Amino acid sequence: MAVIYLHGFGSGPQSAKATFFRQRLQQLGISLQVPDLNQGNFAQLTLTRQIRQVSEQLAQMGHPPVTLIGSSLG
Repeated sequence: MAVIYLHGFGSGPQSAKATFFRQRLQQLGISLQVPDLNQGNFAQLTLTRQIRQVSEQLAQMGHPPVTLIGSSLG
C-alpha cells in the first residue's frame, strides 16, 4: 500500500504536517511519499498540473492501492 500526503497551498514536502505524518507512519512501518506540488512557476500552480503529477507518480509505482492524505488545497 502506498500513502501519499498532498501538502497545502504555499506549503511543501518538508512542512511540519508532512514531517509529523512521515514520522508517525514510519513508526508503523509505512512509507509516506510527499510530492512537491509547487513545481514550476506560479502560473503552473494549477490543480490540473498537480493531479497529473500525482497520477504520473502512481503510474511509476505500478498503480498500487493508495491512501491519499490531503491538507488545505492538497
